[in-house]
Amino acid sequence: MNRLKIAGLLVLGLQCTQSALADPVISLGQPLGGKTFAMFYMNNKKIDSSPAQELIALTNLLNKQNQGISPCMVNTDINAIGISCGGGLVKFVEGFYSNILSFNLKNELINLRKGLKQVNGSNFRSPTKLVPGDSVGRDIHIVFNKPVYEFAMNFDSTTNYNSRTKVTTGGSSIDSVKFLVNGAVVQSDLTPTSTQWVTVSDSKGMKDLWINPVGGDSSARAFRMNKFSVVTN
Repeated sequence: MNRLKIAGLLVLGLQCTQSALADPVISLGQPLGGKTFAMFYMNNKKIDSSPAQELIALTNLLNKQNQGISPCMVNTDINAIGISCGGGLVKFVEGFYSNILSFNLKNELINLRKGLKQVNGSNFRSPTKLVPGDSVGRDIHIVFNKPVYEFAMNFDSTTNYNSRTKVTTGGSSIDSVKFLVNGAVVQSDLTPTSTQWVTVSDSKGMKDLWINPVGGDSSARAFRMNKFSVVTN
């Protein structure tokens, strides 16, 4: 094979490699080696000891049950603006709230201590038109205090169904989710009426991230989530 042909193949291979490694990348599933958080609300009037002691007890309980999650405490059941987790590692700037409707940890044989509740993250009340090019969506804005190379959420794309009244009130049914990171937009379809992990990765690292729900049967066009993970190195 002559040198010209070899050089051409090397250039083609390099282009393919660069294309394969293009950032950001979106995928289904939870990243490996990340730190995973779940949100909890603490009612200081009902707990048996101090908030600091209750947080330690909750962390120990989750570790003992091998849940692989760290608690992220929110201040209220609703409208919890500025939620911060992991000592400021992850901060939801505006438009992201805690929601009393929860994915119940009792299904995983965990009994929470008195005064503690697991809550969902929700973006039902976010302002619109935050992501460039989006005219209707409900967006959330996340900042990190150090570079994050992978971020994942366990999205709930189901609807709000009342088993007692047999009525579906809409709510969080969405078709897909869109991420804006480092000036680029990537999007992933979701499986209807289920929960699933979606991961966005960028080898350059992320300090700022927008998430936007797309489509769906609900006029709310929003979502809930119960866990999220970050990979920092």
